[in-house]
Formats: sequence, structure tokens, C-alpha cells
Amino acid sequence: MATARTLVPQGTVRGPCTTARQVAIVTQAHHPSQEPAAARKGLVTRRHVLAAVPPACGCAVSAAARAEEAGRNAALDQMFAAAMATGMAEYEHNIAPLKRRLFAQLLSSLPASSAEPAQLLELGIGTGPNMPFYAQFCGLPGTDGVGSSSGSSSSSSSSGSGSSSGSSSSGGGDSASGAGSLPAGLPSLQIVGVDPNPYMRQHLEDSRAAAGWPEPRLSWVAGRAEALPLPEASCDAVVCTLVLCSVGDVSRVLDEVARVLKPGGSLLFIEHTTARLQAQPLLWAGQRALEPLQRLLADNCHLTRDPLPVIEAHPAFAGGVEAMRFAVDGVSLISPHVAGIARRQGQQLLTEEAEEQAWLSGGQAGSGATAA
Repeated sequence: MATARTLVPQGTVRGPCTTARQVAIVTQAHHPSQEPAAARKGLVTRRHVLAAVPPACGCAVSAAARAEEAGRNAALDQMFAAAMATGMAEYEHNIAPLKRRLFAQLLSSLPASSAEPAQLLELGIGTGPNMPFYAQFCGLPGTDGVGSSSGSSSSSSSSGSGSSSGSSSSGGGDSASGAGSLPAGLPSLQIVGVDPNPYMRQHLEDSRAAAGWPEPRLSWVAGRAEALPLPEASCDAVVCTLVLCSVGDVSRVLDEVARVLKPGGSLLFIEHTTARLQAQPLLWAGQRALEPLQRLLADNCHLTRDPLPVIEAHPAFAGGVEAMRFAVDGVSLISPHVAGIARRQGQQLLTEEAEEQAWLSGGQAGSGATAA
């Protein structure tokens, strides 16, 4: 994978992550014909909410909520889960072409086989908005709901790039063409979703069923991004979409991601970020004025946080980050975005094992000297 040491201008891309055409699709003007079905039926959508109050973005589904020791509010968690399940349709519709491209790039690189499925961890899996992209890559048909909202634009916008990525790659080809030889037709990908909000789980199950993803290939674990309940070097890939804005410590989350990733494993990230002062002074000022309210209403979501420099500077990913900056239409204060794939650098792995080996070597040498 190509490395990216400098940030690309907003609205442009670098490398195979996506193309200028895909970014244009993501940022294109909104047309009534592209409205989600709920909006055309007159239901309240995220676009309408944004006109009145700051957005409660999807990143909060995986937040390590406020203080580390603080408990979660069950009533707020339940309300927030319901809002996220019904209020993000337009956002997901607009960003679907980019997601399809990035997920195809990530999944095609996984060392999966029918005997041993690749292990993928999704931080803050929430209501499961990414389930259709796993299913589409593995050749599983979606039904409706989340699956159709993500897949509705694929035929007209980027179905060619998505299908070519899946058919030409070893990972996608094995999952799709070899599905019949797998036990019970299961894809060669095991997904573990971590989330601190238990009320997201039923919505996740609805999204899984709508996308046609088999139940045995998805597990849900209660947990926080800063303290992942997984062993070291246990994951081939990590997915993190709209998560890092609301965690307590981005660097700590990246430490945990690096810990659970195998050598050469990848982190896919899509995050909203701060506006640039010179390019968008009004949005820049608005984000800073409304951030305290946003954090209060949206589970600690920061409007002014930029995770990309932190990812690029992290020792486990330095030199292996391919990223882009772009804008998503229809989401007001959280329009500026960063996205990309960061590869785990192998030389940073297994420090604990190295320390243990050194300790054992020293202990054995000491024992021999004493015996002599």
C-alpha cells in the first residue's frame, strides 16, 4: 500500500482508496430523487434535524463516554440508539460510494480461507451501518432497510469499481465464488463488533438480517475502544467509522488497535473532522462555538477534533497511512471528513513477548552462574 506523509487538499484523493469521481459523488448536490425513502414519505430525517440543532453524529455509538469511571445512562443510551437507527439514512446514502471503495480495498487484502476466516474487529459497531458493505463484497444479497439504502446507488455510481475489486481480489473471490464450499455457505470473514451501548445490539441484529449477513459470522461484545476485550495480535483488520471524535483519548485507542492487529494488519477509518480556518471560516467558528453543546447532546462528540495527524504520527502506523480529506453533503457541522487505510507496521509488534524472552534469557543465565 502506498504511504501518505502529507495531507491531500479537500475534495481530492491520492492512491487507490478512491477516485475524484467517487469524491464528487459523495459531495454532489442533493437532489430530491436521491432522498432516502423515509424522507420522501415525510418522515423526519437527519437533514431536517440539522436545520434546527447540532448533529448527533454516528461517532458517538462507540464513544468511551465521558469519564472512565462514569456509568452510562440507560435512558439516554436507549434514546440515542433509536435515533441512530433512524436518523442517519441520508448520511449513509451520500457516503456509500466511498465506503464501498474503501471496504473493497480493505477486505480484498485479508488472508481469508474457507478453513480459517479472517478476523475483523469493528469499533463502535453501533446499529450496523457497515453491514451491507461486508455482505456486498462477499457476494451476499441484501434485502431492504440499511442494505437497500447503501446499495441503491451502487448500480449508477460505483458498482463497476466495487465489483471489480471483489472479483479480482483473492479475498473477495474466495468469499463469493467459494461460498458454496464453506460450512453452511458462510463467508470467510468473522466480524466482532465492540460497543459500550447495549441498546445498539437489537438494531445491529436488524441491520445484519437486512444485509443478509449470516448470524454465525457476527459477534457482539460490550466494551470500549480504549480498553478492547481482545487478545494481542488477534485481528487481521479493524474498522473505525465515526468513532474517534467521541473517544476520551485518540492515542490510547490507536494503542489498543495496534495491540490487537496482526503484523501488516490494516485500520480502515472514516471520521468527521474540523473545518479549515482559511477555507471555511464560518464553519470553523461555528464548530468551536457549538462544540460544548455537541459534546453534551451527542455523547462527547468533538466537532473540532482532527484524528488524521494522530494516526499518521502513531509509531505503529507511521509511514503506512493512505488518506484523503473530503466533504459529505447534507450533514452541516460534521461535513468535513477524513478517511483512509493505515497499515500496522510489523516491527512494532510483540514487544511484550520480546521483553519476556529477554527476562527468561537473563533468568537462565543467572541460574547457570549460581549453580556453577
